[in-house]
Amino acid sequence: MLMFISHMLHILAACTSIGGLVYARLVIQPNLSGLPEAFKEALLKKFIARYRLLKWIGVTILGLTGLLQIAVIYPTVEQKKLYTLAFVLKMLFASGLLGITLSLALPHQRFHTIQRNRSFWAAMNICCAIGIVIMTVWMRTIRLNLYL
Repeated sequence: MLMFISHMLHILAACTSIGGLVYARLVIQPNLSGLPEAFKEALLKKFIARYRLLKWIGVTILGLTGLLQIAVIYPTVEQKKLYTLAFVLKMLFASGLLGITLSLALPHQRFHTIQRNRSFWAAMNICCAIGIVIMTVWMRTIRLNLYL
């Protein structure tokens, strides 16, 4: 039952995080293009502030449930090297996603260049999210011996 709850929370947190990224990039951002720059920045700050708590709760849940799942699942995997490769790639995509998210969200002068090109980096965030999904599916196929 614990693993069922862990899987459900992991999937819910991932859908919320990735869904928020996709919504921001494909719905909010294009609609901001016609607004004056000062108003656009103020609106984006409000969106980010409201989404921040939800995002960090999701990241925390993803981390905790991911550790629990890897601890339980990894010992049962036959192709450990292949599974580990997929896991490492998934973590690289996750690190990219986290780094880009922090760069876009933190109000620091160091990230000003990235924040001015928000559309591009939001698209890169979506690419990282897609990479995570692909690696997750690959890990599952390796674990279940369903080779592609």
